[in-house]
Amino acid sequence: MAACEALENEWGPHNSAPLLYSIAELTTLMRTHAGLSEHGILRIVEDLKYDHTVKWTEPMYQPLFEVGSGLLAFLPLVVCRSNFERNLLVLLEKLPLRKKDAYLLKTGREDLMVESILPILSACGLLQAKRVSVAGEGVDYGDVDLLIWEQSGGRALCVSLKWFYGPDAIQEVKNHDDRFVEGLEQLRGALTFIMKSPTRFWADRALKPPLGERAAIEGVLVSKEGLPSGLVHDETLPIVRLVDFLDALRKCHGDLGMLSTRLQALAIIAPDVRQMVFGHQEFPLGGYRMQVPIVQYH
Repeated sequence: MAACEALENEWGPHNSAPLLYSIAELTTLMRTHAGLSEHGILRIVEDLKYDHTVKWTEPMYQPLFEVGSGLLAFLPLVVCRSNFERNLLVLLEKLPLRKKDAYLLKTGREDLMVESILPILSACGLLQAKRVSVAGEGVDYGDVDLLIWEQSGGRALCVSLKWFYGPDAIQEVKNHDDRFVEGLEQLRGALTFIMKSPTRFWADRALKPPLGERAAIEGVLVSKEGLPSGLVHDETLPIVRLVDFLDALRKCHGDLGMLSTRLQALAIIAPDVRQMVFGHQEFPLGGYRMQVPIVQYH
């Protein structure tokens, strides 16, 4: 972005041609604006180089093209006319060598969601525990991001938090749906495990006050950025936006039963899924065969 600032977003034939930089020039410019180490800048440049071996990549995600020894080219229109920060989140998850970085960024985003919820829980008199492990008896359902329960021990809510980057194409809608489905399956498994013996689960993790053996335990998946398509639906596990969850939480006055009713009212209504399915279609282009995602209606 720094390399494009001088163009002042006035696009036309006189300034929309590719920009050429040596790697040394580009890293110096990026260090001046970002204040990062040379090693860090070189890693970023390497990530942004277009690599056809990266699945589902494109110049929107990797805008730098190596056109000679140590020489990089890119189109200002591609960089400055896109949501670059959002595309960087997408890219990190596509790059095999950045899986750990993508995970750390994911957990950091979810921690921010937790921080926005905790003050409301405190004001409502509800109890909470963060990142509660749900594992044992030969199964592992990961962590419940936020476990909420009433002082009386009569009700509890398992909250799964998701902060994706938001889809901008058919394939990414499908990818997001798959992630929401995975989140629902993990949450469903965690609930089943906990409900075998709520009192024991609370005791094993030193959660106080304990939950009653006949307590009502429910779940919700909370998303920071948007919702899945109507193809993702669960009758018992609502998927709601964070802003709506916070609003419902404020209005429940510490009553998780009331909160559950509000969340169910916000849940996605299941469509007639027989009419719409995701798929792919191939077509020839020169000497290549292209595969593109499509939505088919039946």
